[in-house]
Amino acid sequence: MVETWAHLLADIPDELGLAAFAQHCRASDRPPTPADVRRLCELPSALPSSGEAWAEAIEAARTIGYQDGEVPDMSCAEVRAAAKAAGWSSICHASTEMQLSTTRAHFFRIYDGIASRTDKERQRVAIEGSVPAGLLPRMKRVDEAIAAPKRREINSGDPQVAA
Repeated sequence: MVETWAHLLADIPDELGLAAFAQHCRASDRPPTPADVRRLCELPSALPSSGEAWAEAIEAARTIGYQDGEVPDMSCAEVRAAAKAAGWSSICHASTEMQLSTTRAHFFRIYDGIASRTDKERQRVAIEGSVPAGLLPRMKRVDEAIAAPKRREINSGDPQVAA
């Protein structure tokens, strides 16, 4: 059963999973399922999608344009940072579809990285304080805890250890 839970929740960081598990146990009178833990781990992103961010940057390039190299204010700092990193000049002055496509690809890659870091930070802040201090450093990753008895069996040759 532990291996099944580990497999179903493998993509969720231990800290976030433990915080979601604890949150469910405090709020519900029934035991959690993997779906309950997953649902509690999902924080909706407040950021626009890559396509929406690109549309905003293109609209700003068309309406405001290139003014002293400054990227204008956007709906959020992540869109502005991606526009700056991808090259505001390149966005504003792309003269061919090929140049614009290349700039769009760079913008998407940069924005996705920025948005991912922002979402991870939001998750970290959301679980901060949910897990008792000192517990996480003692914890092993679930997959490591499952693999340890199997490694001992291989090293000792004792099939009873694998149970």
